[in-house]
Amino acid sequence: MAEHNFSKVDTRVRFPSPAQAKLKRGSPQAACSHHNAYCLVLQSLKDNRTYVGYTNNFKRRLNKHNLGHSKSTKYRFPFKVFFTEEFENIKTAKKCELW
Repeated sequence: MAEHNFSKVDTRVRFPSPAQAKLKRGSPQAACSHHNAYCLVLQSLKDNRTYVGYTNNFKRRLNKHNLGHSKSTKYRFPFKVFFTEEFENIKTAKKCELW
């Protein structure tokens, strides 16, 4: 099996929805939008296995996994971000997770 170096995180972002088209990227209003959702892949530093999920609050979810507060990953933390993709709503983020 080949070894891989995953030190760089692959991030894809989709902007903007028609409702958010008036907001500029990087503006406080765009950063605080509650309509964004994320599909995420985390890699365990303990056993190198991955976890795939979706959330509407990426930082909170990552912290929850790294503190061992998530039932599905509490024996595998700490985690590093392997991949994230931002979506306009939770429905499309869930489709990404299932894919």
